[in-house]
Amino acid sequence: MKKIFLFTTISLLFFSPYLISEEIFNCNIVPGIDFTQKIETEKPLITNLIKINFKKANVYLQIALAGSDSIFISNQYKGRGNLRDLVKRKEALAAINADYFPFTGDPLNLMIQDSELISESMPNRAAMAITVDQKIYFDTFTTNLFLAINDGNNLIIDGINRSAKKNEIIILTPRFGELSFLKRKYLYILISNVNLPVQIGKVVRGTVTNLFEENILPRVPTQSMMVLVGEDQIPLFKEKCKIGDQIIFTSELKASNIDFDTTKIAQAVGGGPWLVKNSEKYIDYEIEGFKRNEFVNRRHPRTAVGINKDGEFCLITVDGRSSISRGASLSELADILLKLNIENAINLDGGGSTSMVIKDVYVNAPSDGFPREIANAILIYAVDEAEADPSQLALKDNANDAAITMPEIELKEKSRIGLVLPNNIEKEQGVLWGTLEGKCFVNQKGELISIGFFRGNAAAITKLNKKYFFPFKTVR
Repeated sequence: MKKIFLFTTISLLFFSPYLISEEIFNCNIVPGIDFTQKIETEKPLITNLIKINFKKANVYLQIALAGSDSIFISNQYKGRGNLRDLVKRKEALAAINADYFPFTGDPLNLMIQDSELISESMPNRAAMAITVDQKIYFDTFTTNLFLAINDGNNLIIDGINRSAKKNEIIILTPRFGELSFLKRKYLYILISNVNLPVQIGKVVRGTVTNLFEENILPRVPTQSMMVLVGEDQIPLFKEKCKIGDQIIFTSELKASNIDFDTTKIAQAVGGGPWLVKNSEKYIDYEIEGFKRNEFVNRRHPRTAVGINKDGEFCLITVDGRSSISRGASLSELADILLKLNIENAINLDGGGSTSMVIKDVYVNAPSDGFPREIANAILIYAVDEAEADPSQLALKDNANDAAITMPEIELKEKSRIGLVLPNNIEKEQGVLWGTLEGKCFVNQKGELISIGFFRGNAAAITKLNKKYFFPFKTVR
């Protein structure tokens, strides 16, 4: 696959010809996908933008769970994973973090991956939906889930692939994974021979093969579902349900403001609140349940997605909580988006979760000093004309070459150093800069900037996919 990295730099000078207040780096990743990094120094702020032109790029977008293909895993991260590991595992071109999470792998809002419903919508929270024909919609959605026993009346199901409150009924699929211990005892109804996956509008059928009460949740078997019944609902299900009963499960998804066929949604992810609506600032934080002082008005690292007036899909991160980037309030973030001619946009999870990976490197500086494990992400896949061009096969071979590791660099606290590639490679080929571990920050001039005491690796990737690693450690 042919990869193109062409950088241009624009500097705006204020007050003094020697003081650079703003620098903008533009990079073409592949045809139709551009990366822009804007660095402001007077009031420090680092903004990263991936822009996708669907008319020029052969692009596929996917929402994916970050830790594995299951929501919960019995490990220290409870199913979460970091963004770079996800990009490598899925062999994606680029990605950003997505939905909020309760420090497990369970996204709080709507998630649909490859048409499979993984998580239900959250009331009044904004979300993004991508249809099978690559149309992108922003709205709030309502998920309705129903279960019928032996063709009886529909019972309302409260959610999918999460734990249940005392009065709730939840459907679990194999996507749920494993959660070794629950806080209370539940009734479990195992449904076998199920025509998975669960999809919006699809009728899912199966047969009850087991009922048991336990506070240890076993993994849901392949081609099965499990009904997780909260304590208050157990008497009802013990009366209505028995082994051999036939179960029908259905789901529907309703958009609040846009009329389109939600059964055609291929990918969906939640976030919130709205930032820009119909080319105007629109931050409905009260309706969506966000706190004004702590979340809305305070500056934090931010992640957002939107569509500009040319129909291009934009993925944005703003770094924060560091000496090199102050972060943004939601109002400031909306202003940034409006300057980018964004027509509609929503906020995603930010803070320590804010992260952007292109190819094999973090191009932003995660605010914890290292990448936070997240629940899910938006992945970008791209195929260009080189796939069908035999003359470009040698470029693919370069992707398998071992990276060249340069001598280790010592970097003093709050300092920066220019990284040098051999043989004028940067001038001849163009280079994408970043870090492997998300520790410290490398701008697109190739300057490694210390923002803490870490060991890590800066990285450069040429347009021919050749990789150069620069081990570093920060010292006092």
